[in-house]
Formats: sequence, C-alpha cells, structure tokens
Amino acid sequence: MKKLYLIRHAKSDWSIPGLNDMDRPLNNRGNKDAPLMARWLKSEDIYPDLIVSSPAHRALSTARIFAEILKYPEHNIRTDLLIYGGSGAEMLEIIRKTNDKLHTVFLFGHNPEITGLAEDLTGKTMESMSTCAILGIEFPRIESWRDVKNRSGVKVLYKYPRMFK
Repeated sequence: MKKLYLIRHAKSDWSIPGLNDMDRPLNNRGNKDAPLMARWLKSEDIYPDLIVSSPAHRALSTARIFAEILKYPEHNIRTDLLIYGGSGAEMLEIIRKTNDKLHTVFLFGHNPEITGLAEDLTGKTMESMSTCAILGIEFPRIESWRDVKNRSGVKVLYKYPRMFK
C-alpha cells in the first residue's frame, strides 16, 4: 500500500516589502509549528521514504525542519517547481513517477494547489489546509505509484498545529 502525506508549508513572513514570493522565509510561528508537527509524526512512527518539496524558501525550509526531526537526509530532499503553482494534473505526475520501492511520500507545497490535490486524490471536498497542516492519504489497492489517479485515495488523517496548542 502507498501512503502520501500532503503538508502545507508553515506560516511565512510577509513583513519584507518587495520580497519575491519564492524567497519568503518562515516567520516565528512557522519556525515553531514545523518542529511541533514533525515531532507529532515521529510520535506516531510516521517516517518518509521520500520528501518532495516546492523550491520556494518557505516550503523547503518546512521540509528541512521535518527532515531533521525525522532523521531523513536533507540532501535527499527532492524539489520540483511544478509543486509551486503547478496544476493538480502536474502534481499527480510527480507522484506517479515515484519509484515503487518507496511506500511513504511527503509532499510539501502551497495552497490552493495542495488542498486541490487532496480533493482530487480523495474525491472529497475539503476545507482549505491551514499552514503546516498534514493530510494523510492511503491508496489501499495500489502497489505502484503509476496507478495513483484521481479518487483512488482515502483520507486517513488531518492534523494542524492549533490542535496541539
């Protein structure tokens, strides 16, 4: 069975006028929420076989925090520009190209695309994912990532930082 964890980047800093959107860093809350959520995954014994992230600074920073806490080698984090503003179909292709030896994938991205991808994969309408939220999807009858398609997944968890405060 394949498992996908969609993770929206942690809260970012909007205080720097004129900063390119790709370069926005995490703010103080984001730097607290990311380790909180990564530690929750660790407490549930949920670890990635692969981390894929948007190359935007806020998403990649979130992915790196998770990687450090979950003992995932930072140099193995893959980035893909299609996660930053790509369509649901383009993000689905990223997932479908995953090596079948890998069973658990973490994908770090942005709204509205990441919520849209969750809706596509589960066939369910969802609330907009909050910053640093984790949405887990299992594909119970799928052994190859190539077979993942819209409406083939089941939402198994949804957690966000305010649940733990």
